[in-house]
Amino acid sequence: MSSSLADKDAPPTANSYDRLRLQSVPADDDPPTPATPAEHASETPTTWLSHTVRTSLTALESRLDELVQDGTSTSWSANLARRLHHSGAWVQNALRDEWEMRANAMSGCDQMWILLSPPELGGPPPSSSSDQQAGKGNGKGASSSFVPTCTAIYMFEGDEPVSYDAVKEALNRQADAFPRYRSILSNTHRRFHGAAFVEDPQWDVERHIETVELPDGAGQDELEEFIASFIARPWDFSKPLWESVIVSNFASQSSDASTCLLSRGHHSLTDGQGFVASQLLTTSFGPELRAKLQDGQQLLRDARRGRAKPSKLHRALKPLDQYRHYTIVQLGMLLAFWTVWFVTQFLELTGSLRQAFVTGTYFVLTAWRQQYLTSEYDGPRVSEKEFSVSPHFPLSDVKKIQRAFSGAKPGSWLDRAAKRGNAKNKTPYKHLTLNDVLCTVIADVLADEANQQESSHSARRKVSHWIKRASHYVLPSPISLFIPISIRPLQSDPKMENWSTGSIAYLPSPLRSDGSLKGEEDIEGLYDVLHRNSDALKVVKRGWIPAMMFWSIQMTGQIPWLYPARMWDFWPFRPIMRLAIELCLSSFQAVLTNVPGPPDSVELAGRKVSEWGAAPPQAGKNTLAIGVITYDGAVSVTFTADRVREEPSEGVARRLADSFAERWDVYLGAAEAVLGKED
Repeated sequence: MSSSLADKDAPPTANSYDRLRLQSVPADDDPPTPATPAEHASETPTTWLSHTVRTSLTALESRLDELVQDGTSTSWSANLARRLHHSGAWVQNALRDEWEMRANAMSGCDQMWILLSPPELGGPPPSSSSDQQAGKGNGKGASSSFVPTCTAIYMFEGDEPVSYDAVKEALNRQADAFPRYRSILSNTHRRFHGAAFVEDPQWDVERHIETVELPDGAGQDELEEFIASFIARPWDFSKPLWESVIVSNFASQSSDASTCLLSRGHHSLTDGQGFVASQLLTTSFGPELRAKLQDGQQLLRDARRGRAKPSKLHRALKPLDQYRHYTIVQLGMLLAFWTVWFVTQFLELTGSLRQAFVTGTYFVLTAWRQQYLTSEYDGPRVSEKEFSVSPHFPLSDVKKIQRAFSGAKPGSWLDRAAKRGNAKNKTPYKHLTLNDVLCTVIADVLADEANQQESSHSARRKVSHWIKRASHYVLPSPISLFIPISIRPLQSDPKMENWSTGSIAYLPSPLRSDGSLKGEEDIEGLYDVLHRNSDALKVVKRGWIPAMMFWSIQMTGQIPWLYPARMWDFWPFRPIMRLAIELCLSSFQAVLTNVPGPPDSVELAGRKVSEWGAAPPQAGKNTLAIGVITYDGAVSVTFTADRVREEPSEGVARRLADSFAERWDVYLGAAEAVLGKED
């Protein structure tokens, strides 16, 4: 309500000016100016009615203001006016609060990681006890044992520890650029209102930085053990969901590093790509990364309009660069771009049908009898973790394997014809990507470890292990890997949000009938394994189903109750839903993600980063987390697993890292043999 006209001290408002203008009466000595013909013509019935309604509402508003301000009046009209005034203020405040909650609510995918993590498993507590008592959120229910932790590792060159103040300054810049680093969760565990990030009133970057000095003589094993304990730490939801540790006094086996920075963040902040990008933007690589994102965004915008430089789309079109300003060339580029786009969408449609059939069939046949790399056990998920990283291999070795095994099978007539024409690997025919090569080596390592690992000491688990082994002779037993897929829009200023979906890749078992892997001498066998896995990975890459799943979850952000785990969170459906979620999150052996880093070394906090790594989150109970890391012309693999003490799987992360190095040498040796014959 606006103030009354009797309030002379109140500042004039638009309503008061209108009221004065409408209620003013010309003085006797100042007769009104006669209306002009144009003004008479403008007095239409519509304007007259509008003028009358406005005058009446203004008079009513003035009268209500007078009744509200006259607190001594006890008439029914004064009481009614005061009640209306108070009710209007309450409605106004309620609408404002509702609007703010809706506007600031997290997206559905951001919120999913909270819904999958109840308080008893390290998730956030309900926003208030009143919410819990009102049934808006009980903190329990159809959740899972998901581990929503993304971890980054920076190894610094040199013997001197990295400066605490320099790290503090870098992390402060990171928090300034990405506000979620200085925000806490609010409004959690409600059915019809999404959780939100609000600025932490006690924000202090020093609350998120810790310094740890390892015991004298510490090496790679001690460092990896500390990293595992860092990943396994419970989350403190009273502060922003990230933290960093400066670790010193150790000797790295692969470099001269003796100090490192560990950073971890909760998956509700962002996905792995957003987490890595937000950190790299604070390094010396930041300006270059931002420039690449801007160039990519501009190239996509120009390509959609036919104005892109032809050589930017394909180097074979470089001769057309000098004619790119001609209309005919721009029309041709426009037609080519949208033709490729429509063809791609058609292939995505057909790929979706294949994706649904292959993934659905394998899920039904394997989800309930998955052979994990960690020993199965009863009860809740263990809290301890294992972590290990493989040696670093030059990317030139990957290119050797790609060159040797892409194209026709070595020794075939097509391969001999290609060599005579000097066309080996110059066509996309059966081309192997970096992911094809690395996923194949990882699948070999997982299959071999699962085959050699003994069953749990529990008698019931021994029977279960035997049944699963016996089923391999009847049903397919592929290596199942959940592959995250980024659908993040190309932005010059990336935001802290989850833009990842994913699908399960079912790679054919590489084991022979006797349980052994193909050796370096079996070049044709290795070729077949690589290309079978390449075909299996194409099922994941091509199809709309992962994107459709992403957007269906995204729509639950405003009303978390629509998320299946919340919609059916009541008896008797709660245990059924809990079982279904656990089955989905444990229907594969590992989460495998590729984390591409800078092509050259970078500097952070004024120090050169000699090695860089990352560890993705684990999914359900017994699953692994595998990260493929490329940085400074080298590639490495990280392994994270549950530590099940006094069971055969204890130490599995270290064994997998060592086995990866051994298996890598097999493929590299075979590739060098093929290339040696060509030379």
